[in-house]
Amino acid sequence: MIRHSIVPDKILNVAHRGGESHAPENTIAAFDNVPSLGTNWVESDLRISADGEIVLIHDATVDRTTNGTGAVCEMTVADLETLDAGSWFSPEYTGQRIPTLSEFFRRYKGRLKSMMEIKDAGHVEERLVELIAKDDLYGEVVIIGFDREALELVKSLDERVAVGWTALDPTDANVDAAIAMGCHHIGIGHKRITAEVVAHINGRGMPVRSTNVPDVETMRHVVASGVMGMTINFPEHLTELVRQLSQDSES
Repeated sequence: MIRHSIVPDKILNVAHRGGESHAPENTIAAFDNVPSLGTNWVESDLRISADGEIVLIHDATVDRTTNGTGAVCEMTVADLETLDAGSWFSPEYTGQRIPTLSEFFRRYKGRLKSMMEIKDAGHVEERLVELIAKDDLYGEVVIIGFDREALELVKSLDERVAVGWTALDPTDANVDAAIAMGCHHIGIGHKRITAEVVAHINGRGMPVRSTNVPDVETMRHVVASGVMGMTINFPEHLTELVRQLSQDSES
């Protein structure tokens, strides 16, 4: 089973939904802002439109993050592009749209690395693999998600695509499944992460990513536990912590 070739930095600092505390989540404005937060890693969410295109939005409906209403899967890309996905966050972001995955790949190839989370399991996998292969993005994208079968399908379609299973619970059975799948990493709930848990999983050859951390105190605990990375809403704080730790180790 092929394991992905992306080499982790000191810690993968993954801007959750593009750093949703700074700009409207899963928008070009958010993604463009990521480098200013001290990282080139971004996380987003994959859903399918009515006409079979993958779009970047977390919820099953557009209600919370746009000025529209309705299910994403019942709207075409043309429908979705008419919606304002920014003004709910702040008036300065009025006019932001729901991006397509192909748009994201075109804009950020060679600039950002991404963890893309499958939301519409069973509907996005084939198109997703097609897009990654088309632009040879194997070294820039890790597909993540809670649905193990969806990730196994991705690997069956193209073993070169990196996947990370968000298993949440650090059981040996879950680690076994991640290893068998050839995962890039396993995602564990931040409340379940301890140094002992991480060391045990690392000892089996599997890196650990923390699920989204809610505050700076938890961030510090997770870093001290030895994880390879985390998804985080405020990546600038993690950037600063890593910088401080690096300076301390050199002094």
